[in-house]
Amino acid sequence: MAQQLGQVAVGTLVKLNENGSPVEFYVAKHDYESGLNGAGRTLLVRKECYDNRVWNNIQVNTYASSALDSWLNSDYKNLLDSDFLTVIGTTKFQYTIGYGDKTLSTLERAIFQLSRTELGFTLPADANFEGNILPIASILQKAFLNGETNSQWTRTPNTSYLTSAFFVYAGGSSDSTGVTAEAGSRPAFTVPSTLSVTDDGTLSLASAPPHAITVPVQAMQGKQLAVSWPAVDGADGYILERKANTDADWVQVYSGADLTFSETAGTWESVQYRVKSGANGKYGEYTISSLVDVVPVSILVISGSDGSLGTLTNDVQYSVSSSGTSALTVTESAGRTTRTFTATNGATIKIPVMDLPTGSGTIKITASTNPGSGVVTVTRSWTYTKTAPTFANTGSTAQLQQNGKNIFPLTLLECVRGTESLAPGGFGFGDAVQSIETTSAGESYETYCAKVDAVLDGMPDKTAKLVLAYPPAVYGKAGTTISLLYKGDANYAVLSNIGSADAGLCGWRMFKLRYPSSSSPAVWMPFEWENPPMKIGVEYRTSERYNSKPVYAKAISFGQAPNATYKDVSHGIENFSQLVSYTGMMGGANLIEAPALDNIQINASNIRITTNTDVSASYVYLVLRYTKTTD
Repeated sequence: MAQQLGQVAVGTLVKLNENGSPVEFYVAKHDYESGLNGAGRTLLVRKECYDNRVWNNIQVNTYASSALDSWLNSDYKNLLDSDFLTVIGTTKFQYTIGYGDKTLSTLERAIFQLSRTELGFTLPADANFEGNILPIASILQKAFLNGETNSQWTRTPNTSYLTSAFFVYAGGSSDSTGVTAEAGSRPAFTVPSTLSVTDDGTLSLASAPPHAITVPVQAMQGKQLAVSWPAVDGADGYILERKANTDADWVQVYSGADLTFSETAGTWESVQYRVKSGANGKYGEYTISSLVDVVPVSILVISGSDGSLGTLTNDVQYSVSSSGTSALTVTESAGRTTRTFTATNGATIKIPVMDLPTGSGTIKITASTNPGSGVVTVTRSWTYTKTAPTFANTGSTAQLQQNGKNIFPLTLLECVRGTESLAPGGFGFGDAVQSIETTSAGESYETYCAKVDAVLDGMPDKTAKLVLAYPPAVYGKAGTTISLLYKGDANYAVLSNIGSADAGLCGWRMFKLRYPSSSSPAVWMPFEWENPPMKIGVEYRTSERYNSKPVYAKAISFGQAPNATYKDVSHGIENFSQLVSYTGMMGGANLIEAPALDNIQINASNIRITTNTDVSASYVYLVLRYTKTTD
């Protein structure tokens, strides 16, 4: 299935056309130089050099006016498909002016050559630090031409000379040489991260498919059926199709920019939907929904019929049955008491006769369920009469008997009874604690949220209950995780952990709300930790906020500290936006206060630590807290 370029792992090869033929390019970095270009641009670097050519035709090492730069942005650029030229645009990057001017400046080009820094080489005294080391610098250091190792140019001039620029030998080491010498040309450029990559690795201008499509578990014939899907970055339209069991093929039911669609369910037994996104009239692949069961209108039944029950001497019994699978919510109003609870489909329900007031009364029962297309409600109403036992006006104290057996006066029993069912079901914590579990380590967060929704369906608004919750993040039941599930209404809910036998599973929460606006469909927000376990290399979204954006935390093993020099290590964080804070340890001691530490630099891709003495025997661990461009 196609996916967005921004979701493709760095180092992956993708294909696009040069002069009508597919050529492989490395996905070299997402959010390339985001400080200059903003987020959402992915750097592509040609796998092989295009050819060997001079850096400049004259003995001048100014990259901005070089023959290499001119060729990249004219002859080579024209080899690319015209459609792609519209999305390549231009990219800003750091460069050295050259020809005696050592100033580090910014240049904007469609196609460019990588710098010595970006290829991961330590800077000599006669070169500037241009940009940042690329995550796959070690791969890019070795270039090829027609399958054979080959030298390659960089855009970096030698600041100590007027006529030299740096290149990389076929073996992977770097040096400078005269600009009129020949080395490999290796085009690089950026494209929007929202482009689609097909299964065979071909880069497409079409939008990637939406990552999900939301449909109800069930729908009802003649009722509204709602479908929704998340927005795709860069998409300007969507096409939705339906295939009911009565349709011969897929039928288009919507085309436009909206993210929701609703229609009346026909006399179907089942239905399925699929959606695709598009940009500039080009559409990607479909995302297909799960199959929706469509049930008849006669889905919900309360046993019996309205009318009089006569004089009651025994408990009142009834059942609620449904042909669907959604939760059944029942409200009983009987005399002085009203209770709401979730009923078991088809099970016998009793109203104790002792709970009913004496005299004439009415019992009203309301049952409801939501098959996914709206709430369905049925009612039942019974009248009754209940007579209390009478006692003689005169006489002595005696044990009341019936049929030769001692009995307790019914009226007195009604006075002292009260040790059970004091709180209506769903309005207290006396019920058995329900478990909401993941089925496997690979279960998605979305499917787990659907399980929580199923429990919420059976809860009245503005109620809470205790549950044993095991989301995917705590799969395995390492310890009991007691959580509080609160339902405000159909559009707002919270599942919050309040304690665990395993300290590493404590402190997490899930929110369901209308996002991004009050008119949007209610969705579950990403899982958040208040006290993340902080396993090495794992990214955690936390409940903390910085400038109104979620703060993420990640523990990173930096490895050995450098020997009186600097060392760069990729932190592996995608869509890095802003560093909030960091802490660290070196050799078991506080990294920040270490005398050997000169400097720590953290950018969108790397951590750089500089030391003034040999501390290579010490290992460094850091915890970064940061925000992301995707929030």
